[in-house]
Amino acid sequence: MTKTEICNIALSFVQNRSINNIDNSTEESAIVCRQFFDIARKFLLQRFDWEFTIKQVEIEDYEDSEDTKYRYKYELPSDFLKIKKIQNFELNFNFQNSSAVNRLYSNLDTAIKEYKVVSNYLYCNIEDVNILYIADIEDTELWNINFINIFTIYLAIQINSKIGKDDFLNRLMLMYNNAIKENLSQELQKNKERTVLVSNPFVTCRGR
Repeated sequence: MTKTEICNIALSFVQNRSINNIDNSTEESAIVCRQFFDIARKFLLQRFDWEFTIKQVEIEDYEDSEDTKYRYKYELPSDFLKIKKIQNFELNFNFQNSSAVNRLYSNLDTAIKEYKVVSNYLYCNIEDVNILYIADIEDTELWNINFINIFTIYLAIQINSKIGKDDFLNRLMLMYNNAIKENLSQELQKNKERTVLVSNPFVTCRGR
């Protein structure tokens, strides 16, 4: 679904009109949509763990940290929004089909808990970190239907303050809360079925 199509759905909740192209239209409704679109996207992507936004990457290059508490400083990916999990090794297991050894690993809590993120840099005491993170997915064609259902209503709430009516707000908030309950339950089920990161206790950390 295109950005313009998504904006037109949001506009349909607050006024009976549409726009031809969100990127170059000079109509007031298009200007207002552009004003709130990116803010709304980042807010909802950060607030919930959407299945289509989860990425995994190993970061090997680091700088010496200026923070005395943390030894290593890693530059995070350009599309980084928030950390889900950090580990120092990468082993992906599907627990539904795992062997006895893999199930043993699944009981280990191997996540790195001591870290901080400042200005798109990760500070920690682990070399060659592997992170599971939430990415800022700007391409609307990659959004899933659960996110679109919630995003269009949330965007409508934002633009309603500029071009809608005050008596629409309660209805929009009710729609938003119902959409959260319905669509997030599906997302939670998807996330449970995802492969997770597990650290192998028999692998020795590489030195530099």
